[in-house]
Amino acid sequence: MKDTSPIFSPSEPGGFAWLTRAFSPQGGMLRLSDDLWTTVEPLLDAHRVAGLLNDRIQNGFIEASLRVQFNLAARLARWTEATREWPALAGGILDAFQSRDIPCLVLKGWALIPLVYDGRRELREVNDLDLLIPRSHLQAADAALLEAGFSIPPQAEVWPGFAHRYSHEALYARRCGTRRPMGVDLHWQAMGSPQLWSRVGHDWFGRAREVVWEGRRMRVPAAEDLFLHLCGHEVIDHARDAEPLLYRFIDLQRLAALPSFSWATLQELACDSSLTGALRSRIEALHGLWPEMIPEGVLDSCRRLPVGPAEREAMREALSRTHALRPSPGLRWIPGWGARLRYFFGKLFPSLSFLRAVYRLPPKASYIEGLLARYGTRMKTLMRT
Repeated sequence: MKDTSPIFSPSEPGGFAWLTRAFSPQGGMLRLSDDLWTTVEPLLDAHRVAGLLNDRIQNGFIEASLRVQFNLAARLARWTEATREWPALAGGILDAFQSRDIPCLVLKGWALIPLVYDGRRELREVNDLDLLIPRSHLQAADAALLEAGFSIPPQAEVWPGFAHRYSHEALYARRCGTRRPMGVDLHWQAMGSPQLWSRVGHDWFGRAREVVWEGRRMRVPAAEDLFLHLCGHEVIDHARDAEPLLYRFIDLQRLAALPSFSWATLQELACDSSLTGALRSRIEALHGLWPEMIPEGVLDSCRRLPVGPAEREAMREALSRTHALRPSPGLRWIPGWGARLRYFFGKLFPSLSFLRAVYRLPPKASYIEGLLARYGTRMKTLMRT
């Protein structure tokens, strides 16, 4: 076998660069030495590529020692065991929604598994099940999840009003015995930024396609809609992330490789949805990683797309240093005002028992001490800005 070892030594920050080469659409043989493994291994969990790397090794695209292979196999076995009940739970939720005539689209990782990962969930790790539900069906969807044994955990929101701002009904979770709990996010808008709510997602149901995974039918957005949603989610909702995550680029790479995928349709949808800036950003990033996957002319045409005021405002707010301290968008954005306000103030001023449990306060801690634990750090950040 020809030795095509990567040029990066373990002492250099070459782990991410090596992984991008390992998942290049052009392929080519690489060697993952034990020394290089010490650089690559810490990146696997953050970038969620352990399953993909193992698959490349097992299919002969990457040469690796038995030590590396055993390590990867052990990682995958632990993750599979911790989440083995998830497919059945997800399927049960979709069945329950279908029996109640609740329209829903499966988003993000769960949509990609059958669409571009051959139904193999070990290739695309997921954190929770994201579902797009029309506002008019949220109450029925909420009842179906509660009936299925899901609940809203105390730590469901990063800060009070988080769900409102990011178009979540709430985060639901169901603990799977002693294993990792499964989460479900109900979204009543496709994008988190209120500036884009009127532009994105309203025509997805009409273009959605049906896929079958593990014997169950589920509806997912069209490939171009899913591609665009992933671009907007990464560039706007995760605008302040410290580093790019490789699995998100691999998602886009695989979507673009679908035979039915249309770059022209993608650009038209970006203009209609006011996500041209997000699309351009991801196309440029993909071109930087894997130039061969972007067809000739696509990069230039994306760079010429105009960026609308709604997207500019969404990005400006996402990058604001005090963005995470703003409790909620204006009331005009909140469906079901009475219930939403009660829920919001319940999150803003939770019970003393809740504060003691979440912030691990002493049993005799006062309510004021609880509020200081909840808001003290945020207030210091706000005062510094």
